[in-house]
Parts: sequence; structure tokens; C-alpha cells
Amino acid sequence: MDLVLKGDAVFTGLKDEPERLAVGIRGNRIEKVCPPEEMEPYIGPETDIRDYGGRLIMPGFFDGHEHAFLGGIFGRAADLSGCASEQEAARRVKDFADAHPELSWIIGTDWSNIEWGQARRPRKETLDALLPDTPVYLIDAEGHSAWLNSAAIALSGVADVEEFGDDLVARDPDGSPTGYIAETSMLMVARLAFDMPMPVQEVIFDEFQRRTASLGITSVSNIQCYQGSGIDVGNVAVVKQFEREGRLNVRFFFAAGLTGDLERPRRLRQEYDSDKVRFSGLKHIVDGTATGWTALLLEPYADKPDSVGSSRIPAEELARRVVDADREGFRVRMHACGDGSVRRALDCCELAQKRNGKRDSRHTIEHIEIIAKEDIGRFAQLGVVASMQPDHIGICEKFADNPYFARLGERRAAETWPIRSILETGAHVQFGTDFPIYDNNPMLALYRGTTRLFNDGRPEGGWNPSEKVTMAQLLKGYTAGSAYGAFMEDRVGTLEEGKYADIVVLDHNLFALNEAREILETAPVLTLMDGRIVYER
Repeated sequence: MDLVLKGDAVFTGLKDEPERLAVGIRGNRIEKVCPPEEMEPYIGPETDIRDYGGRLIMPGFFDGHEHAFLGGIFGRAADLSGCASEQEAARRVKDFADAHPELSWIIGTDWSNIEWGQARRPRKETLDALLPDTPVYLIDAEGHSAWLNSAAIALSGVADVEEFGDDLVARDPDGSPTGYIAETSMLMVARLAFDMPMPVQEVIFDEFQRRTASLGITSVSNIQCYQGSGIDVGNVAVVKQFEREGRLNVRFFFAAGLTGDLERPRRLRQEYDSDKVRFSGLKHIVDGTATGWTALLLEPYADKPDSVGSSRIPAEELARRVVDADREGFRVRMHACGDGSVRRALDCCELAQKRNGKRDSRHTIEHIEIIAKEDIGRFAQLGVVASMQPDHIGICEKFADNPYFARLGERRAAETWPIRSILETGAHVQFGTDFPIYDNNPMLALYRGTTRLFNDGRPEGGWNPSEKVTMAQLLKGYTAGSAYGAFMEDRVGTLEEGKYADIVVLDHNLFALNEAREILETAPVLTLMDGRIVYER
């Protein structure tokens, strides 16, 4: 063996508890998994032997939903989290712009009028007073709406599109835009604001993969397209270049937009097909978010009784695109937060089976904030993967500020993020983070999924505690579950002989902690990807 990892707490992913085992690695593969004493015949004079005692050895995390290049852009943007008001946010943007005179666009992230205690959405005039000439594009905390100044409105032409209603481009009574836009209208601005030269993209991706390695993430399922459109954020050719040069630290499975045109996806499928960089499906956004009243519901919003939200695409067109893509063997992934959009997405998968015949498609529905009880069993029945991000449960710092009770009412708020209910049907579930909308530290998702607590430690016992899941369920979904979604379960996701040596060693045994908060204090001491040490401390 080249390397042997020994420990008293080795979680292979095949059982629900860690075991005392040794993992032998030769080249980029796991050659032997056995009790430590049985590994002795495989150890030679050059074997690197490491005994980690009670620390947890487990498969590398496989984040089932990330936006790598968007994370790099957000890392170079004005951070508006923690602002107490619209005016404070605008001043922070001005300070950021003054510090970066080289930028032709000013991008900002994480503003929230809910956190400001302000019902009214922010306006262009607040930004114009401080930045009248440089275009400003500020994305809200959920990534589904934006705040613009007049320069950005003029450059993008977003206000000139007659098809955009008031829900997509807010207007004053005289028809002039207020500076608030949402959902599909954001694409016109992003196309300009996110344009990056290739050298910058190389730096962004290298920063990203260094971060993932430090977090124990060895594979990511990356949503390359922006808002499910034909616009990519970043160029995956950069990732391929890292692979060719032997510098790739993370397996990269990416999805392009489900636009209805399958010519480009056919080319991507042929061009990117290695076990390290692979085209892995087509993504569409069916609806928005419940907190923004844009998730599609089966019943009206509790605090907006004249609305059930909206869909980003007519039902007939979505069905056509899904059926056409399925016919050609593509995996389809659909963002669906509301119970209405989840049902619509499931209906599309069912229709594809009826039209094209049943196959191992592994179509996937992303997020699933709320789902009708009668639809929960359909994931297992249709073979649809549920892709969920447990950290989304803690949508704000304090449980008292939880907006779901206002949006959905007590009854429906009690049915949000039904992770356990879906798992118990036998459905395949993959976990991820939605980085950079949420932090991609896996420990946050593990903490949230097992406790269902907000950051203030409330409510006692957790929010909707019947939906808590075990540590083993979370780890399996965060490794083997995401590997299954990417058709990689025979190569990664568990510690088994013959699989790639994608392994992380954590400084604490997650199964033997005294209290749940210790999950948040846990971090990797070693990360292996493809048998190579990509992080160590």
C-alpha cells in the first residue's frame, strides 16, 4: 500500500455507525478495507501509515448543489449582510466602490429588507444619490431578486422589456422602474455584470477548490448556468484545464440550462465525460422562493391571499422540454420550492416515463421547501432524486424572525423541509448547500439537519422536530446520495475496495459528541481526492 489510514471510528457509509478499521490505498484507489490487524501483510517499507485514533474517517463530502464561479464573484462583491437599513446598505456599497475604482460594475450580495424590518423593497434613488454613474447590481440573500441603480437599469435595458410584469420589474404608477427586479429579469443584468476574463476565472476556481479541499469536499455537483438559463457563470474549460495540468482537487459534475435547445448539451456530453470533470444534466428553475412570494403554491399565501405565486415557465413548455431531454437520455434537474411547483416537476417526470418509457434517469428536484403530503411518495415511485439543502432550514438568525409562518400560515409552516418524510419512503436523497447563497461548510448542514435549530438555538427541540434526521442519514446523503445522483455510486461515496480514494478525516467523531454545537466546531485534518492529499493540517 502507498497509504494506510487506521482508526477506531471509520464510517464506510455501508453501516449506520463507525467501526475500528484500516483503509489501504494504492495509487488513486482503495485497495483494502479491513480490521487493522488484517492490514499488516499489505504494508511495506514505503507505506505511509497514519493512525487517527478516535477521529472520524469517512468518504469525502459530495456537495449535491453548488455554484462555484458564482461563489467567486460573490467573494469579490460588497457584503450587505448585517446591514440594519436600506441606507446603511447603500453606504456600504459606496464604500466598496470607492475601494475598488477598477471595477466597471459594482456587485453586492445578501441584502434583505426583511432583516431591515422594512416591508417596502429598496429603491434606485437610494443608490443613485451615492453612485449615479457606475452600474450597481445587488443580489438579495436568497438570490432571486436584485436592487439596481439607474445606471444598471439603463445599461441592461431591463425596463424596456414589455413582457416583464410588475412581479419581475417593479414600477411606480408612472411606469418608471423602482430599481427592484426579480427572477428572469435578472438574467439581462447578470449577462453584463458577470462577464469575467479567463485569468480571473482561473483564480476564482483555484480559490474555490482550495476551499472545498479544506472543508473535506471531494466532489461537487455544480449548477453552471445562472437561474436555469442559457447563461453560464464561468467557463468549465477552466476546470478542464486544471484536470489536464494535474491541479484539480475536486471532482466537478456540472449542469447547463434546460433551454429547449439540445444541440449544446449534446456537445457538452461528448466533450466533458471524465470521472473528474463531467457534464451531468440540465437545470431549469420552475419557481422562486416562498419568502419572496414567488414560489408556486397549491393554495394562496397566508399573507397574500390573492396570490399562489408564479412559475418561471408555462407548464406545457416545461413538460415539453423535460420530455424531449429525457428522450435523449439527459438527466433533468428542476428548482422547485413550493408545493405547486414540486407537483408540476413530478408530473413532468411522470409524463416523460409515459412518453419515453421508464429508464434510470435520476431526474432531480431541487430544494423542496414544502410539498403536499400526497406527493411525498412519488419520489420513490418515479425514481426521482430529492436534492435538499438542510442549512436552508435556518433561513434567518433568530427563529422569532422566521418568515414562513407569515407566508404559509401555521399549518403549512409545519410541513416545511420534510427531509425525514421523503427519506422514509425509500427515495434517493442527496444533500448539498447551494453555495454561495449559503456557506458550503458541510458542518452547517449536519447541524441543521440533526437539530433543526436556528442560530439562536431556538426553538427548543427544533423546528418541525419530527423531520429531524440522524447523523448517519445525513452523511450517507452527503456522500453516497450525491454520488448516486451523478451516476458515480460505483466509484465514489463509500469506503469500499476498488473505489476512488476520496476520503476525509475529521478532528472529531461526529457520532460521539457531547452536544450538537460541537458539530460546528468539527473540521477536517486530512482530505484525499483521487488518492492524493489535497489538504492537511
